[in-house]
Amino acid sequence: MESFYGARNFHVKFEFPTVFFIICKKIRIPLCVVQNQSVWEDFSTILVFDRTNKKKHAAILLYLAVTPDKNGLSIRNLIRNTWAIEAKHNDIEVIFSIGIRTEAELYQMNNTDAIFKESIQFHDILLTNFVDKWENLLMKWWSNNYYHSSRCSQIPLMASMDSDAILFGENLKKLLDNASNTFDGYLGCTILSKQPIIRDSSNRYYVNELQWPGKLLPDYCSGTLIIENVQTCQKISYVIPQLGVHYITGFRIFDVLTGLVAQAAGLKLRNLPGIQPWLPVNDICHSLIFVIHPIEAEKLAAFFYYRMIQPCKHCYYTLFGLMFK
Repeated sequence: MESFYGARNFHVKFEFPTVFFIICKKIRIPLCVVQNQSVWEDFSTILVFDRTNKKKHAAILLYLAVTPDKNGLSIRNLIRNTWAIEAKHNDIEVIFSIGIRTEAELYQMNNTDAIFKESIQFHDILLTNFVDKWENLLMKWWSNNYYHSSRCSQIPLMASMDSDAILFGENLKKLLDNASNTFDGYLGCTILSKQPIIRDSSNRYYVNELQWPGKLLPDYCSGTLIIENVQTCQKISYVIPQLGVHYITGFRIFDVLTGLVAQAAGLKLRNLPGIQPWLPVNDICHSLIFVIHPIEAEKLAAFFYYRMIQPCKHCYYTLFGLMFK
């Protein structure tokens, strides 16, 4: 297949990512359907599919990029016990998107036993078959889109979000309840424009001239939060292998690829003011704000609970004292 924008040195035949989906009985939708037949042929025997009860349709599924290590487990439990509770009350379901720790785990099922046990307990994990590392965040985004469009098309919207962000479910629901926010033909996010291209190969954000010529990157989405509808998910899922996986994985930063992928899929980007991707934030209690990033894990609980119990006019100053103390 030919790659994007004439970068024809990057040709690859690539199949869709293998994703091990976990059933979410809480919302009565199957979140575990596809598995690698050669390695995981017995995986389905540990799953119980409940198709007898009427499915409850969430307004949106929120996919959080989390690591499979102990730190990732702590973050997942922290989120489950804080802002994910408010999210659920507002028809927002959280799914943790996790890769494997090493390539060996593809062939040694016992290494992922802890993840399977956790998924059976909480029914909120999406496990994929690539190594979980910063350079593979694009693969997570791709897997999220492929999974949602192929297995959760009854849920009209999905979002990919950083795990070090905090979401205010009530405020997001207000946005989703607005009939004008259809997310039809566009990605909703914080748009970054006219960002300079870094040509220093030792830099983490290096982009070579074969990947993108010129001095400026095209507009792209901040990875803090990206909202899409099912049709957009499907377009993204199919266009990525058409661009050439060697080409897109050659980028070291996931965010910049969102603009390239959107262009190739015939999609637009639309700015959502309620996303706050950087600190400081002038008024964290503003009714339009639904995501703030970044929040350190050890301060997330204090941030969330204090905001819930204190009058808005007082919480702003105290919370920023907690965050920067």
